[in-house]
This record gives sequence, C-alpha cells and structure tokens, in this order.
Amino acid sequence: MMFVGHRAYVLGFLLVAVSMTSTVKAEDICVVGYIMDNFCIDRGTLLDMPSVKTLEGPDKHSVHCLVDVASCYESGFEVLVDPPSGTYCRGFTLDPNGNDWALAKARETSTCSTCSGPSGSPTAGFRATIKGKMTKAPSSRSSPGTIEVTSLEDASVGCGDSVYVHPHCNEDSPTGAAPSLGAANGWWLAPIILALALAGV
Repeated sequence: MMFVGHRAYVLGFLLVAVSMTSTVKAEDICVVGYIMDNFCIDRGTLLDMPSVKTLEGPDKHSVHCLVDVASCYESGFEVLVDPPSGTYCRGFTLDPNGNDWALAKARETSTCSTCSGPSGSPTAGFRATIKGKMTKAPSSRSSPGTIEVTSLEDASVGCGDSVYVHPHCNEDSPTGAAPSLGAANGWWLAPIILALALAGV
C-alpha cells in the first residue's frame, strides 16, 4: 500500500511540474525590426521582387507591396529580428492591434499608393519599434513567437538597453546550438528525476 501511495504522490508531482512548464507568463518586451506580411513570408520570396528571398532581403520589400496589396496586408504582419549575419529571424506575429498600427504607421510615414508620408519618404524596408507583452517566445529562427502589442513607433525610437534578444538568432545558421527559453527553464527536470529515483519508478 505504501508503494502504491508513493507512486501516486510521484505521478501527482509530475502532473504539477508539467502544468508549470505549459504556463507562459506574459513578459514586457521591446523589439526593433522590419515589418513583413505573412503572405510574403509564406511564399518564400517577395511578391514585388520574386528574385529576392523574403528573409534575406526585407530591406528591399516595397511599402506598396506591404500596405497596398490586399493579399499582403490582410495576411497579418510579423516583426523580423536582425541577425548578426545570414537570414533574418522571424521574431513575433503581431496581434490584431499590432497589425492595425503597423498598417497605419507604414502608410503615415512612407511613400505608396495609399500612403500619406511627406515627400521623400521611404518606399521600401519599413521598420518599427514595437513594445508589448510576449505571450509566446520564438521556438527557432523560423518559428515566431506571439506578442500583444501595446505600442508601435518609428524605428528611430528604439529600445535602448531593453531590446529583446532572440534566443535563436545569435547563430549564423538555423542549426546552430543557440540557447532556448525552454532549456533555460529546465530547472524543473531535476526534482522530477529525483522523485522518480526515490520512488523506484
């Protein structure tokens, strides 16, 4: 009976530990990067410049494509994270508020068919400073996290010392051994292993 009770205790402990790992606490973050539509990300190349791979040349992505073409702006936006080298990293998928603010800011500060930016405004490579609550961290260079956007401003505003560091974007290749958020929180494995050892499971 004691053995059965011990095993029940261990199984209960495991369930609590697993539930703790599945709970993500929203974290306030700030990130600066290119705003890219999901349509062009999914197709792999820029719609307005098919010879350019989307994650290699976001600076060449025209604002016209970003905010004039319905198939692009209606697909929603992501903010890309600047890499030390190589392809850009997919940072965060914007929430509905973020999508609306990105669309409005791009049109307000750029040159395109639906834009109202001043003469000489940029025609390509729209960047922004985004602040909000991270509800999911990026799981790889090509798997973005999610963010509840609280503000979207000009890229020149910047994040200062509080800029978000992508956990997988500090390597030259997607296969690089970059530290992940899950690995950093791997402390919960130790008590589980100890409990299993004590119970003889």
